[in-house]
Amino acid sequence: MASSNGQASKSKSQLVREYLAKSPHASVSEIISHFKGRGITISLALANKVKYARRELAGGPRSAVKASPAASAAAPPTPPKRKRGRPPGKAKSPHGLKANAIREVFAEHGLSTRPVDVVRMLKDKGIVVTAGQVSATRRQLKKERRRARAAAAAQAPKPETAGGVTIDALKAAREAAVKLGGIDRMRQLLDVLSSLQG
Repeated sequence: MASSNGQASKSKSQLVREYLAKSPHASVSEIISHFKGRGITISLALANKVKYARRELAGGPRSAVKASPAASAAAPPTPPKRKRGRPPGKAKSPHGLKANAIREVFAEHGLSTRPVDVVRMLKDKGIVVTAGQVSATRRQLKKERRRARAAAAAQAPKPETAGGVTIDALKAAREAAVKLGGIDRMRQLLDVLSSLQG
């Protein structure tokens, strides 16, 4: 690493760094030519290494291409995506409030209430609705009631039967037998009745 300028104590890397400190925009070929004129041979690989190492330390283009792990760890976390839908705590839409108000009027005054009367009652409360909205809500309520009745009928217990005769009929026959003097007496009367019909 000896040179004609008496810089034997310095490495070639140090010499290139010192040159780039004075001429930071010098190209690789300019670095090689500069030291060649002083009798110092700088390889292309060394010139590249020192020049671009300086750029990376200075935060140049190469450091921007690939961030170090430490820089990635220091970066702030990406905020979570917001979910779609109504923000928490926000009141229901006016349409939902109006529908509930209409339902309350029908619950209090019955489904036979005229739409114009519902519109007037809600207007007195500061709620503006149309007759069409009232009619649509009433149709929906009627559907819901029909479905509820059908579901209740389907779940209602069916009368128990024994040999095609309902339990209620058997209970009535037993009471009649007791009044006639017992089951045997009732059988005698039934036999007499059958003979008379024959």
